This record gives sequence, structure tokens and C-alpha cells, in this order.
Amino acid sequence: MHKRAVIYTRISKDMEAMGLGVARQLADCRDYAKEKGYEVVEELADNNISASGLKTRPEYLKLRDLMADRGVDVVLVYAMDRLHRNMRELAEYIELSNDTGTAIESVVAGKVDLASADGRMVATIIGALGAAEREKTSERQLRKARANAEEGRWPGQRVYGYTNDASIVPHEAEVIKEIAERVLGGEGLNAIANSLNSRGIPTLRGAAWRATTIVGIARSARIAGNREHHGVITKRGAWEAIVDEETSILLRKRLAKGRAEGRPVGGPRKHLLSGLLVCGKCGGPLQRGFAGTARTPVYRCGKNEGSRSCGRISINLKATEDFVASALFAAFDRAIEQQQEDAGEAERARYVAESKRLEERKAQLTKLFVADEIDEDALTTGLKAIREQLEALPQPRPKSTRQRQTGAELAAAWPEMETSVKRALLDQVFVKITVTPRNIVTGAKVFDETRLVPEWRS
Repeated sequence: MHKRAVIYTRISKDMEAMGLGVARQLADCRDYAKEKGYEVVEELADNNISASGLKTRPEYLKLRDLMADRGVDVVLVYAMDRLHRNMRELAEYIELSNDTGTAIESVVAGKVDLASADGRMVATIIGALGAAEREKTSERQLRKARANAEEGRWPGQRVYGYTNDASIVPHEAEVIKEIAERVLGGEGLNAIANSLNSRGIPTLRGAAWRATTIVGIARSARIAGNREHHGVITKRGAWEAIVDEETSILLRKRLAKGRAEGRPVGGPRKHLLSGLLVCGKCGGPLQRGFAGTARTPVYRCGKNEGSRSCGRISINLKATEDFVASALFAAFDRAIEQQQEDAGEAERARYVAESKRLEERKAQLTKLFVADEIDEDALTTGLKAIREQLEALPQPRPKSTRQRQTGAELAAAWPEMETSVKRALLDQVFVKITVTPRNIVTGAKVFDETRLVPEWRS
């Protein structure tokens, strides 16, 4: 009776370089089985999957099931390391092999008797050599990746805005510039994504735009022509930039750690004045709420357990939004507009200069570590301290997206604007607006605009 054999093959980069792809391994295993007179009952192949145990190998799991069900007498492989490069997995396989009486043979080494001490020793040595080679391969790949980063080489893959050889894709570059301008103008990420989707602009993979897609592109150092490795810019000006250095730094600050202005990424602003209005009694932020049995929309100081809010101030929502919008339109016609923009430019310039200084310190620390002048603990401690300093830098005010609109022009465009765009414009003009207590004389029925005390940006 012929022995039942299963052929197992697996491809990896090292075997591929030797011309030993799955097809070649399979052919050699078939020849071996024919020579031995084995009946091949199954051929299993895991393509492009490591034997390190870090990824699931579906065909290897199927092989184990066949052994457990005693549906095979011999496992054929090209070489022992096609099965394992992980000592824990090898030990489990040896136990299964002994329990089921399944033999293992390889084209390279012949039969390995896992039932004997000598056979297990040979298998263990082969497995240990494979594990060591895997670790050395990983180390080589890490060193190569680090060297490529330090030399400013393009990673090689196609990304939005660039081809796989770092050439700019013009129409995608224009989209990136638009995204940068809108993000720095304070517009919400979901609003930007919805706008791109409505215009039929595809992402790199042809999927719909999402807030996370925008963050991934805008926060990347590569759009400014910089090479980054594990959060450290290793080379500036490595390829042609789509946005300038200042814009990139401001984007990375605004979108740092998956947050934008303290709000979760992609969270659209629902209510125009939430957080801009503050309580005149306790200083807490006013949020949208309802008043009375008619449930009239209002902005109110919320009384929440554990917060400083007093819950004693409220004001009509629609009338307040209309009044604040009118104040914004008037501000556009005043000379203060240019002064505000000049102040914003100065804020951004200071932030960019300090960010560059700290980023250079990160790069220097990394170079010291690579040169073995500092140990890993010193590197980790140093990078953590710099990261904290970067996070502590004050958020510069949004870039103005105005094109010298008059108040009348802005008022005409206002009804069609996204709430996030409106709020970005308000944030350029107001620091906050304090809502003072209601005047007893006018009462609750009459809107009293004098209760609103704006603090203008200087």
C-alpha cells in the first residue's frame, strides 16, 4: 500500500531570490514523491507568508488538521525551514507528529525521524538556524530601511500626490493644496471629505474620502518633500514638495495625535457658537440646549456634576447666531482685519521656527543613537521630552481664508456655507463672547444684544 503524502510549499523573499518559488518547490517535491512511490493526496501552498508565526498560514493550519485526522502518512517539503522558523511552533509540530505517527521528509535533507532523539535534535538545530536567519533578515531589513530614510530615499510605493518614483501627480497635488488650505482655515475634516466626494474626486484606491484619509495625507511629512522615519524627519528637501515647510508644520500641529483643536478628528461641528460663547457668571462654555415647554433652542451653561459650570445662563440660539454673524460681517469692513492677519502670521512664524528647532533635535538624537553614542533609554527619554515640548506649543490661529470680502459679500454667501467654515471665520475675529445675566427689566421674552460682550482678536 502506498504511503499517503501531503506536499507543503511556502514562498519567501530569500527563496525567491534563489529561484525557488512555489512552482519550483512543488515540482521537486512531486519528483521526490514519485521516486519514493508515495501517493500525493494533497498539495498545500502558502504564498508570500512568513513562517515566523507572526501571520496566520491557512494552508499550514489545514496541514495540521490533516495530520490530526490521520489523513496523511508523510509530509513532504522542499526544506525543513519551509515549515517552521519558530521554535515554539516546531515543538508543537513535533508533538503532533509523534502523536499521529506522521513522518516528515524534505527534498534537501531526506527523512527526519521526529520519533527519535537524534531526529528531534536535527529538527531543532534546523529550526534554530532558521529562526536565527529570520532574525538576521529582519535586522538587515530594519538597517536598510533606516539607511534609506537617512539618505532621503523615496520609500518606493505610490502614494496620493506622488508616483512610485516620487514624481508629482499634478491633479492630486492640487487636491492636497486645497486640503491644506481648508484644514488650516479651520474647516472640519468631514466637511472637506464630503466636498471632495460630492465633486467626484477619487482617493488613491478609488474609495470615498474620509476624515482619516485626509489626516493621513495632510499630516505626512512627505508632502513637504521631507523623508520621515518613525516620526523623525531624517532628510529635508528629499524630493519636490507639494506644500511649503511652514504649511506642513502647521498641518502636523493641527492634526497631531488624531485631534484637531482638541476635537476628535472628523467630528463635524453641529452648532455654530458652542464653546465660543462663555457664561458671564462662571466662565464655563455654553452649549446648545432647549428651554421651556416649547423646547425653544438656546445656548445654555450646562450644570454637570464635577464641572465648574453653574447652569444659570441661557440665551436664544437663533437670535444670538444672527447677531454674532452681523458683528462678523461688520468686522470685515473694518481696518482691524489686516491687523488680525498680521498678528496671525507672526504667531505662525514663531510656531514654525520653534517646531523646526525641536524637530532638528529629534533628528540629532536619532543620529547619536545610530552611531552608538547614546543607548536606547537615552533616545526614548529624549524623544519623549521633545514630543512633550512640541505638544505644549500654543496652537497658532487658523490661516485666514478670506479674499478681502466685504461684509455684504460674506453675508450673501453665509447661508450656503458649512457650519465649520462659518466657525473658522468667527474664530479669526473673536477670542470669545461672554453672555451676561438677563436684564430684569427686559425679561426673557425680548432678545437683548447688550448681553453679548465680545473679546476681539488683537
